[in-house]
Amino acid sequence: MLRPGIASALSSFAPRSCFSPFLAAAPGLDGVTGFFHSEKMLLYIHVPFCRRKCRYCAFYSEPVGSGEGLSLWARALVADMRRRAATLGRPRVSTVFFGGGTPSLIPPPVLGRILDAAADCFSLDGDAEISMEANPDSVDASRAAGFRAAGVNRVSLGVQALDDALL
Repeated sequence: MLRPGIASALSSFAPRSCFSPFLAAAPGLDGVTGFFHSEKMLLYIHVPFCRRKCRYCAFYSEPVGSGEGLSLWARALVADMRRRAATLGRPRVSTVFFGGGTPSLIPPPVLGRILDAAADCFSLDGDAEISMEANPDSVDASRAAGFRAAGVNRVSLGVQALDDALL
């Protein structure tokens, strides 16, 4: 079960306009404006689930288990998106990236509901990159088709080690 306060992990890189008042008030930060390179926001959604915790991984993750934790996480994530969208005023989003953990362990319909909520909360560009990390052993042709149908248009396959004994 997920620990309290860890259920949702949504990071956003807000558009430059959100930071303009702060940057104007602090002339010494002029060089920082290059970091806020766009009027579009980028979303990173951390999927905190894996089959098991790898010894080399420093990221927060839990075993995917029976699905109760996954359901709790998805509801918390959507609630978090709604809060942030209300605060930021439904900014444009050019990229949504699902990282982890192992995002490819999420059932494609659940990932689709998360993307639908993101489209409701934010203004997703029509050509937005919807990307997810995947482990080769957690994606077959059927799941790949499901992710594509859900809206994923880019997959990053990970190789942590080429020697199973190191995993």
